[in-house]
Amino acid sequence: MIFLKSFFRKKSIKIYLAIISIILFFLLFSISIKNYYLDLVNSNYEYSYIEFEYLGNKDDIKKIKNINQVYEGFSLRLDEGNYYFLINDYISLNDFEIVADKYIFPDQNIGSEVSFYNTNLIIKDLFENSSLYNVIYINSNTYKQLLSLLKPDSFIYRVTLSNWLNEEKTIKNLEDNLKVSNLTTFLNKKENINFESVILVFQTAIIIFSIVFIIVLVVTYINIVNDEKKKNYIYKCLG
Repeated sequence: MIFLKSFFRKKSIKIYLAIISIILFFLLFSISIKNYYLDLVNSNYEYSYIEFEYLGNKDDIKKIKNINQVYEGFSLRLDEGNYYFLINDYISLNDFEIVADKYIFPDQNIGSEVSFYNTNLIIKDLFENSSLYNVIYINSNTYKQLLSLLKPDSFIYRVTLSNWLNEEKTIKNLEDNLKVSNLTTFLNKKENINFESVILVFQTAIIIFSIVFIIVLVVTYINIVNDEKKKNYIYKCLG
């Protein structure tokens, strides 16, 4: 305890600690600001997603870096069009209830009953479509039952990203590592704002402060060791 008190009373140690504290403060501040603006960017892309067809396992998609949520669906090609049944658990649906694109059922209303291969489905809500496919949302139980009944032509996935600034890199990873097909990106910004340049500035600041922090730590350690060696040498000479 006495050693620690005498150690921290040294003027040089106080200076080292002050410098390290200042650098650490600016490093943490830069990280905080960068994360704040990154959250703003991602919230601006809240309704954006990437769709593609893939014949492999859903878990393979989750392993791709930057993939946030994965929604599984299947495609059913009929004479009147290509239908996309998609699991979407954030919409509260009972079994055999659907939320569908208005284009699919232009003459039907909410509460109407429709049929696919003698399977009756109840329309809970209708919406304007922004997908490549005629989208019909269903819950997990309905999905499993329709999967066995309809025998779909292919599986389709819709994914959201953890960081939309890395969209192009994520798409390349999907195409190179999983060999996905018919990949389409749907960007739906809430506002036409651009924080990429601000994030880049603070990302650069984080790198600079991190390098300086490491250098200062190393220099501080070397100086402390040298000071102790000098002190011990003097004590030794004095006997």
